[in-house]
Amino acid sequence: MSIFRKIILLFSASLLLMLAIGYQVDAMYTQRTEALVTQQYLDDARKLYGLLATTEPEALAAALPSMGFEAVESTQATGAEPLLERPHSFGDMRILKTRDGTYLLAIRYMETALLLRDTALDGTLQGRWLPHLLVGLDIVLLVMIFLVIIAMLAPLGHLAAKMRAFAEGDYDSRSDVPGRDEIGAVAETYNHLAQRLQDTIVAREALLRDIGHELRTPIARGMFAAEKLPDSDEKKLLRRCFSELESMTSELLEVEKLSVTGELDLQTIRAETLILQALSKMMIDDEEKVSIALDEDFDLEGDPLYLSIALKNLIDNALKYATAYPVTVTAGAGRICVRNRGKPLREPVAKALAPFRRGVHSRRQKGFGLGLSILAKVLERHALPLSHRYEEGWHCFCIDFSPAQRQKGSETG
Repeated sequence: MSIFRKIILLFSASLLLMLAIGYQVDAMYTQRTEALVTQQYLDDARKLYGLLATTEPEALAAALPSMGFEAVESTQATGAEPLLERPHSFGDMRILKTRDGTYLLAIRYMETALLLRDTALDGTLQGRWLPHLLVGLDIVLLVMIFLVIIAMLAPLGHLAAKMRAFAEGDYDSRSDVPGRDEIGAVAETYNHLAQRLQDTIVAREALLRDIGHELRTPIARGMFAAEKLPDSDEKKLLRRCFSELESMTSELLEVEKLSVTGELDLQTIRAETLILQALSKMMIDDEEKVSIALDEDFDLEGDPLYLSIALKNLIDNALKYATAYPVTVTAGAGRICVRNRGKPLREPVAKALAPFRRGVHSRRQKGFGLGLSILAKVLERHALPLSHRYEEGWHCFCIDFSPAQRQKGSETG
């Protein structure tokens, strides 16, 4: 759940709680006020009944203001809510609450009817608006806090979008979030970091181009010089070494380019086509060293160039460390597997995938220990899992192209 949704949920819960508190406070205050008004009007009714029984109507009308009563028009009682009704021997008494919150006392004594308001209650009811005001101010403050927090966090979306653009290859992506607060400091730090990374990436790309150019020239000269030598085992060895250096240089440049840009030319190809492309990149002195078994050809999605390099390195690694031939390449059930006879691994496969990592007992083998590292980088970019098992003297490395395993590899990566 995003931070904005969390804030909205917390604000909504706080607002509902505040409204509930306001409603409860209003109910309690109204109940308390009506209890005071009822008690006051009951006392007033007893006094008035005494006066009505002993005083003439004219004298009573003159005495009411001095007693704190104000006569009101009968129209003000229209639609009023009765709070209390009590019968009397010669009439009745009612306490009414009008629509505007005014409390009235209605008394009928024989032929005389009075509708009065006790002005002495004004002081008692004067502060009844204060709790409502405080609750209202609290709600307004809560809304203002919510708006301020949203305004403060709004730049985070812009900053995250710029970071995603940078991660996707837009190295000129910078944040323009103003301010001297913590979020502004984060944006400034990101801009500084992005600039440093961009400079590093540009320098790395330039270095790779220079290395590729500088290495290819002496390799080509070495291959040309080796061709002038008389045929011998040393000439074959030199030719093979230079060829491997050229192939390894090209592969490293391609894989490093993939690491920098992350761009893949995704295509749908057949497993058989991928295997043949991988074998065409290899220099196998004896074709009988590799056996192909297509149990089931299937479609797979990926970059043919990088996948063929990865599979080529996996097969080449199996050839280097095989104790017997042939090495078997199989395809079926959405997987391409490479099997070879060999000694058990002395360390986990994950360590073998690190660059320049070679086994203690494999120092005499050809290569630079980069093949499986290149394989790991390509499979990581494709979100493809590599599995290994060792049974009865056979190593079996499998690349699983099935959708379920691909999704699992993507989540793990």
